[in-house]
Amino acid sequence: MDRNTVLDKVFREDTGKILYAIRRAGCPEQDLEDILQQTIVTSLENFDKLKNLSKASAWCVKIAVNITYRKLSRDNRFCVIDFTDEAEEARINENDKYDVSDVDIKRAEIRMDLKKHLNGLAPEYAVPLLLKTVYGLTYEEIADILEIKLGTVRSRISRAKKILEKCLTEDDN
Repeated sequence: MDRNTVLDKVFREDTGKILYAIRRAGCPEQDLEDILQQTIVTSLENFDKLKNLSKASAWCVKIAVNITYRKLSRDNRFCVIDFTDEAEEARINENDKYDVSDVDIKRAEIRMDLKKHLNGLAPEYAVPLLLKTVYGLTYEEIADILEIKLGTVRSRISRAKKILEKCLTEDDN
């Protein structure tokens, strides 16, 4: 297959997956199309570097995440994770005729606390953690996507977990 056929197939079939990766890497909605366009251009320019055509989709996701990661670092932005405000929804529903248990409200509050602290993490910690926990990628895949050493991935994920644990523990006190 030639370059145009492979990339056309990837961007026709996997645009949603790429946009999801860009969002989860912390890209604000207003920058999504720009990052996607940069991903397409970069993929076309660097296609000769793709060694295995069967991994073209993962390769494009890698490019998209790297572009997003660099943009966030360059703009000195924090990673923004979009969760619905479940705690607020639970409180609204609490006054409705439906029974919302204390457990549901507590879970929603924990989720909101987690959202707050994830948003406060620097991208170098948040992105690897999200790639591991949300995407279920291996440490090796994350290292490849972010173009960093395996040990760096492990230490950043560990550090992110410790930061979140500390923040959540402090919130409880």
